[in-house]
Amino acid sequence: MIRKFFVIGLLLLLYVPALADEVVLRPSARFSIPITSAGKDTVGMAVFGFDGRMTVFYSRNGEVATIDFIVSNGNLPQPGPDPSPNPQPKPQPVKVAFLYVIYESTDNRQSQADVINSKAWKEEAERRGVRWLALDKDVSSRRLPVATQKAVAFGLPAVVALDKNGFSTVEKMPDTPDGMLTAVKRIAGGSP
Repeated sequence: MIRKFFVIGLLLLLYVPALADEVVLRPSARFSIPITSAGKDTVGMAVFGFDGRMTVFYSRNGEVATIDFIVSNGNLPQPGPDPSPNPQPKPQPVKVAFLYVIYESTDNRQSQADVINSKAWKEEAERRGVRWLALDKDVSSRRLPVATQKAVAFGLPAVVALDKNGFSTVEKMPDTPDGMLTAVKRIAGGSP
């Protein structure tokens, strides 16, 4: 099964650079792609990111699965001989722009509701310039399908952080309001 994904990825890596003079794929471009998973043919959804990454979402045994590829025009950086004595400064992380808490309301326990309804983490996110939403997965699947797919694949309840370039990270929602406040501070970065 992994070999099939590797072959599809390899074909994409070979095919897309060959079309580089003819086709420009916008970041956030989406298209359907045939997938064979566990011997079954299905259709996945491919989404291009801003840094040349392509994520393919597909269903495997009723669960959402993903595969990430790096799509390049053949100009990937090559390793140098030795590190230079004056290394370049490390790139600064991209600031988180959106924070989504995605949960299943039918599984909502009081402790989970306390975290979701806590004002402290919401005010902290706003103070740091991060927009937030807390949504049941049935609502978020219509409004935020990619974030919801990643959250469901990770396991609900989950926190999905999206940076200004459209890349996301997913982690388990903390069990306490204080834990969520700490997570927001960590995810949003240092003091504004």
